[in-house]
Amino acid sequence: MGRQIHFYMLAEDQNAFLRVVQERNPIMVITRDSDSAEVQPADLDTGPDKTLCLWNRRLLPHLKRKWIPDLGYDTIDGLRTPTLEFTPSFTATWEGKPGLGQGRLFGDFVHSPLIESESIASHPSLKAKGGAPISRSPLSVSQT
Repeated sequence: MGRQIHFYMLAEDQNAFLRVVQERNPIMVITRDSDSAEVQPADLDTGPDKTLCLWNRRLLPHLKRKWIPDLGYDTIDGLRTPTLEFTPSFTATWEGKPGLGQGRLFGDFVHSPLIESESIASHPSLKAKGGAPISRSPLSVSQT
């Protein structure tokens, strides 16, 4: 089962967040849906109606979108790839007053076939203090 975090973030905060994420890891911010299978960095001024993905190229060196014939576009399969979906907050007017709608960060690494592979399971960023691997449990996170 995937996990999500809902948040409220102004555009300046979003830019700062994405900058820090990209400075600390080899992360590429991409759009989830496109008319092309090829992945390119996203224009961060795409607006709140676009879902972005945070792709860590250290965990997954190559990524392509998958064609969805019923919808007529290519998309990143967030349930089978170790990527995080990032839906930005949005500004709106509600009852004549300015409002801020919630954004979302979502990931489901449990169903990713790459998580079971040796290269991902042994990655240093997935180790707890002391070097022991972190085990997945629906109730808690513990060291094995």
